[in-house]
Amino acid sequence: MERVVGDFNLLLQRGGAAGERPCGSEGGGGGSPGTEEAAAVAVKQRIARALRLYKEAAGDGGGGWMVQVWAPARDGARRVLATRGQPFVLASQCHRLFQYRTVSLTRVFPVGGAAAADEQGLPARAFDATAPEWTPNVQCYGSGEYARISYALIYDIQGSLALPILDPDDASSPLAVLELVTTAPLLRVSGEVANLCNALRAVSLRGAGICNRAAEVRCYSLAVNQIVHRDATRAAMAEVSELLITVCEAHKLPLAQTWVRCWSCGGGGEDTEKAALTTAGAPFHLAAGADARGFRDACVEHHLQRGQGLVGTAARAPGGGRLCADVARCSKDDYPLAHYAGMYGLAGCLVLRAELSAAAMADAAAATAGDEEDCVVLELFLPPDCTGVAEQKAAVDAVSATIKQCSGNLKAIVISNLDDLFLDTMADGDHQLRHEMDDLGDDQRCSDEEDLQLLENTNIGELNIHNADQIRNEDPTSQVGKNKTKRGKAEKSVTLEELQKHFSGSLKDAARSLGVCPTTMKRICRQHGIPRWPFRKISKVNRSLDKMKRVMESVNCSPSPPVAMPAHPALLLPPPPPPPRPCLSSTVGETSSHGSCQAPPSHAKTALRKPPRCGNGDGVVTIKASHRGDIIRFRVPCSAGVAAVKAVVAKRLSLDAGAFDVKYLDDDHEWVLLSCDADFQECLDVVPALPSMSVTARSGSGAAAPVVVRLMVQEVADNIGSSCASSD
Repeated sequence: MERVVGDFNLLLQRGGAAGERPCGSEGGGGGSPGTEEAAAVAVKQRIARALRLYKEAAGDGGGGWMVQVWAPARDGARRVLATRGQPFVLASQCHRLFQYRTVSLTRVFPVGGAAAADEQGLPARAFDATAPEWTPNVQCYGSGEYARISYALIYDIQGSLALPILDPDDASSPLAVLELVTTAPLLRVSGEVANLCNALRAVSLRGAGICNRAAEVRCYSLAVNQIVHRDATRAAMAEVSELLITVCEAHKLPLAQTWVRCWSCGGGGEDTEKAALTTAGAPFHLAAGADARGFRDACVEHHLQRGQGLVGTAARAPGGGRLCADVARCSKDDYPLAHYAGMYGLAGCLVLRAELSAAAMADAAAATAGDEEDCVVLELFLPPDCTGVAEQKAAVDAVSATIKQCSGNLKAIVISNLDDLFLDTMADGDHQLRHEMDDLGDDQRCSDEEDLQLLENTNIGELNIHNADQIRNEDPTSQVGKNKTKRGKAEKSVTLEELQKHFSGSLKDAARSLGVCPTTMKRICRQHGIPRWPFRKISKVNRSLDKMKRVMESVNCSPSPPVAMPAHPALLLPPPPPPPRPCLSSTVGETSSHGSCQAPPSHAKTALRKPPRCGNGDGVVTIKASHRGDIIRFRVPCSAGVAAVKAVVAKRLSLDAGAFDVKYLDDDHEWVLLSCDADFQECLDVVPALPSMSVTARSGSGAAAPVVVRLMVQEVADNIGSSCASSD
């Protein structure tokens, strides 16, 4: 087995993947190309067996889940991770998960620091770090952190875990990555990691596990020259525990916990870097009735490195406390547990560094002063309703005063520089926007340069940071009078009549015409009570009016006078509904996930449904379908349904009926599944209205040319409930 893994590692270093011939494999050194490829196949087979063992241990309970393998490959000059041709396993026949698998087949993630901002992926980060990464809900990621975020929203993918497969002889050399995705939040991961590692161990492979052991007395960072001083440690931890209880009860804090060094995994071991921080077994206080128990459990499973996030930075840099206004809005790099904090309603966080007192160090065999090892980190969460900076600063001042009062009774630890508070604004930039779904329907998340400039120029005492819900519900007119000198461009007055003139175009075009940025345009819309830009809805209404006009003309057998349109198309629209949830859950057994997961649900169609307009007069539409680089072209009647289209596609491409899905490009430039005849009719309604079609829909003689409907054909597995399969 050692020779097999060694040859496989050589293949990975050359950039190959299972079933591929690595570049330059004809040279000397290492095994022959045939031996290396055989080693890759052998490891791939072992991973497939491990997945079967994991399925047997996990069963089908607890909702839908899928595990797929990401292995190194070459994409031109880049080394990437790809899942095409690699084993995968599904818990049950969950169409949403298999659709997500199909999306993953088209993706590659660069490794080794070669990823662009929009190419970062969870598997690649875990591969580069040789450590697992997980989240309770991938929908908490920003687009720059999770490249498949839009598909995760469509298919309602939630929990995810990326677990590197390591070389059994060299833990610093990852072989591949296992990615577990679930349709339910992944709140606890230690059990899943243990099952995956056990399955890999059974086939002589190794997974990058996590340490979740309760910290022993000697893990409390209070050791001198590797000698544990239990009495000093116990005294310090007893004082910390009493201090946390006093502060939490006095100021009604939901949670306060202690981070200490974990010697089980970070005291000279090879699994992680030294000086890893853990809160397992360390003192903590959870307020009665608080909803933060799940967050505390997640923290116990998570280890931090010194310098990582708010806690790791405080452990590395002596000084005053650090206050973050809202940890839930941070990125995973800035606060690794940000997703859990958002789930359990935690926001403001104060971090303090506590050091072993000089007297205790003298009693503990005279450790050197300022030794980085002799410290613990206290993490205190402010009440959830304490959101404004002024409120948070007042709360921190009160907490500091309480700690100062208790300092006289503290003999084993000392907390200094309480007046030197650093306000960490890392949550106040681009990352705070990733939780806000686009209320106005704009698919692009654009940053508000004016707000960021305001943040840089505003004094901390005047700064007020709001939760996402407060931002949505806030009356924008209440902020008009604040900071006038710093909001010159945003103060531009736009009347409702001026807005209505631009409703027929996109929000970005309207913003460009009015001389403001798209985010300012959204704020202006909210001031006028418009929660969603109505361009798409107007397009649908106009198409319905066109159909009504054609029906009237056909009934009267003569041209009818033009249908009068209102001066303001928005007057045709009903009052806008409240912003919908970004994604609605669908049941596991559905045959199509788009009906319930494609957000937001469309409004009721008009009751009058007539045959759609086709480009030529004989009621025939031209179809161009693409599949794996092959394109076919054929015609079908406008009255045909999806079954007729699929029958022609299956015959022309030699595919089995029911083994593929067909999608069309809608007016939002998104691929939408054709699952029924109504979808096909909607496709024929939408395609002629696309801007790209309006240029080519006329022939040279001025007559209407046939409208071409472009379809995409995607294969699905014959048996998505199989215990283990491989996609080639």
